[in-house]
Amino acid sequence: MDRVDKQPAFVIHRRPYRETSYLVELFTRDFGRVGAVARGMRRLAGQRGGNVQPFRPMLISWYGRGELKTLSSAEPAGAGWLTGERVWAGLYVNEMLMRLLHRFDAHPQLFDAYTTTVASLLHLDELEPILRRFEKILLTEIGYGITFASVDGASLQSGCDYRYDPERGFVPLGDRVAEAGAMQHVFRGEELRAIAEDRYESMQARASARRLMRIALRPRLGDRPLNSRRLFT
Repeated sequence: MDRVDKQPAFVIHRRPYRETSYLVELFTRDFGRVGAVARGMRRLAGQRGGNVQPFRPMLISWYGRGELKTLSSAEPAGAGWLTGERVWAGLYVNEMLMRLLHRFDAHPQLFDAYTTTVASLLHLDELEPILRRFEKILLTEIGYGITFASVDGASLQSGCDYRYDPERGFVPLGDRVAEAGAMQHVFRGEELRAIAEDRYESMQARASARRLMRIALRPRLGDRPLNSRRLFT
């Protein structure tokens, strides 16, 4: 991978480097997460410098044999400019990619889902369904997808309660009453079926989906909280 030309990519993190450059983390379709130096791009007020920013689809070229590449060009491949709470939603998605993906581990289906997510943040009103769909795909792509079935293999039933164990799955409670301290892990069967089918019309399904995704992501993210989550809740 000495030289790569016109790779579909997004910037998911950027910080100043020396006086005129950036250190960037890219999410690319064929190479996964890639770290690179964007030399001289901070001082460019024109098109080339303006391209190295989050949420804008780009075609990126780079070179270098080490882990940190050097950008040779960054060409726009579409529009991208989030505002308001959509910025925080986008930063949340980007931070999860930074925390959960290894460098040079390709996830083309996740890249396509990310592209759809950014486009949806630009054009759709409802943010929560967008984020929940992406979280589900992300968990699947890193090997921890949620199986929406009971641990005994049975289908989830409306009117039944289930306790979610991130390592085992959904445990049916039957007539048992969950301990008070475990209620945050308990879900109604009809809400889980709605989440499985990405149906978020009801407030109950949305609240349960948010709670379920946090429980499922917590073991993967570790104890360090997401910075973006403090801004976007």
